[in-house]
Amino acid sequence: MHVPRPDLKHLWCRALCSCDAGRLVQQRFAGILDDTEPVHVLALGKAAGPMAAGAISLLEGRAKTSLVISSTREGAPDMAKVCVGEHPHPGPGSFAAGRELLARAEEIQRRGEKALVLVSGGGSALCEVPAPGLTENDLRAAHEALVSSGAPIETINRLRRKLSAIKGGGLARALGPSLAWEGVLVDIPSCDPDAVASGPCSREGEAGAGRFVVGTPVTLAEAAASAARESESIPVVVRSEVVSGMTVEQLGEEVLRHLSTGSGLWIASGEVSVPLPRGGPKGHGGRAQHLALWVLHAARHRLGEGRWAFLAAGSDGRDGTGGAGALVDDDIKGCDRLTREALEEHASGEAHRKYGSLIEEHPPRTNLTDLYIAWAPDD
Repeated sequence: MHVPRPDLKHLWCRALCSCDAGRLVQQRFAGILDDTEPVHVLALGKAAGPMAAGAISLLEGRAKTSLVISSTREGAPDMAKVCVGEHPHPGPGSFAAGRELLARAEEIQRRGEKALVLVSGGGSALCEVPAPGLTENDLRAAHEALVSSGAPIETINRLRRKLSAIKGGGLARALGPSLAWEGVLVDIPSCDPDAVASGPCSREGEAGAGRFVVGTPVTLAEAAASAARESESIPVVVRSEVVSGMTVEQLGEEVLRHLSTGSGLWIASGEVSVPLPRGGPKGHGGRAQHLALWVLHAARHRLGEGRWAFLAAGSDGRDGTGGAGALVDDDIKGCDRLTREALEEHASGEAHRKYGSLIEEHPPRTNLTDLYIAWAPDD
């Protein structure tokens, strides 16, 4: 009997909708921001716009000002001043945004007013001020070297803290006692809120302001699993740990084991490590697209005529240099040479576009690492 293939892209979209950053902020801060005195909303990171919008809706007119620092103006509340920075490396917009953020934080503290800080991934590059003794060029060069190293994001962000006047608690120091609450949308596989955006409000173990984690990679995987159980009458298995510190080949082998011996859906969240060649990639793509292309290439040779499908996509709507991710399956009959060359040159995006397997990029509504969904028939 022919078993219908589930719509993995639809499951991904439903998971992202459930994990909308504004929605998560409203759920986590419901009851906490009720009847507070007027407060300033400072949001930074890829999901800063939706996070700020969610908070301002809860505050119901008690938001004095709002500053949003992100990669786009989309999703930001009308009342917010929006600063657009560069990503994955800081640029002129990032440095201007960083100066604006510190100046505003110092003014809030001088006035003795309160601030709600909302942090999401991407803030390390989107908002930056060099530490004393460093120039903007020094900081940008260090960012480029760290990002291309392939090191885990926790390691990269730990090193970034030493280079910045904002990271490692720099924003918290600028706000002082005015920092009343912090909401963190965690896009780090370790689920450590201090590592997100290199910890602008980190207080090195001190209690400090009220910190609230509004979502983690676990939230993303659970949302996808919930959507699958509601719409599909097949087994659903969620990986017990967030993917962290694994190479494309290591996670790819785990995916292939499910495709060859498992049944139903296998769901995971996290990030694989993809060290870039010296000089950078030769084409477009990203870690999720690279993983999907590796699985496609391996499955062609090892699964024979078996039916299967695999999705790998960024929850922030962008994977590397273009596209959000990829959805591959046994219906793709592309050229082995093209696939192999794209993997070697880190140009997976071009191959996916030719195969029709690319998931198009879209503005970020959340940022909770990547989502992986594999399907094998429940025979």
